[in-house]
Amino acid sequence: MSRAFVPSESKLDLWPLFAHEWDQSLLGTTAMRHCILISTIQSSLAKIPHCPLGIYLMENQPWEMALIDAWKANGHGQLIGVVNAPIRFWDLRHFVDRRSISKDGVNRIRFRPTPDRIAVNSLISRTLLEKSGVSPGKIVDVEALMYQYLDRPVEIDEQRADDLLILGDFFTLPTNRLLNVVQESLLKVPTIGKVWFKPHPFDSGPWPINESLGIVITKDLLPDIFKKCSIVIAASSSTSSLEAYCANKNVISILDPTIMNYSPLRNLSDAVFVSDSSELSFELTKPHQNRLNDIKSLLHLGSDLKLWKVLLGL
Repeated sequence: MSRAFVPSESKLDLWPLFAHEWDQSLLGTTAMRHCILISTIQSSLAKIPHCPLGIYLMENQPWEMALIDAWKANGHGQLIGVVNAPIRFWDLRHFVDRRSISKDGVNRIRFRPTPDRIAVNSLISRTLLEKSGVSPGKIVDVEALMYQYLDRPVEIDEQRADDLLILGDFFTLPTNRLLNVVQESLLKVPTIGKVWFKPHPFDSGPWPINESLGIVITKDLLPDIFKKCSIVIAASSSTSSLEAYCANKNVISILDPTIMNYSPLRNLSDAVFVSDSSELSFELTKPHQNRLNDIKSLLHLGSDLKLWKVLLGL
């Protein structure tokens, strides 16, 4: 088996990196958990009446494979996987070997289980999925439900906002590295307005907050906190950086030396990335103006939800 982890025309053996995970997936606790998932989902979908349409949040988690297999095995109707946030370039959950994808989606035993349609709300997601081997005809564009508030004119008070917002990462360690860089920079440059820190909802800390800087931790929703801020600092792994960019904020993404650049802004010509506190200080001292970013080239918006209605036959 280890030979399968040696790239062709290479002597690099990647097996030591994957041996433990492979064993756990076939023989250990992970294998047991997956068997339970398959059994319980199969049993549940076998008991319910025929469903002509199913929709689920698509993140390519293990339970989703069990759901797709059980859904089709029990003869239910069309199944749609919804990619709720723009896919990040290095988020390998969304990409598989194209040889494992069935062209007709019928043979679920030989090929990887997949939904009948994949709904995406961003050109970013469509482009990445197509490049990975997903048939363009299987992908359908829909409005970005969680970002509908962005489809509005910028208010006067929002144009005058001068606070700074720090967006935390999903994990505590990257968030702490981010905070250390930001706080080191804030000690060197005068800030305009108040500094807010919004941790990820799943991150409970602790965080190395320098109280002398007057940083305020907030749990407010992004649409509300954006109204107070002109500059948003985020980890390069943060999907919220795109949300801030589409809200016409001056977004500065901080690269983490231990993590690949996941940022959905990575291919935008005016995206700003910094590596340390000196580079961040330079960006913070530059004059920042309110921008009008081309949101529609990044997210599909529309309060009438025409695309969703077509997909659902409404």
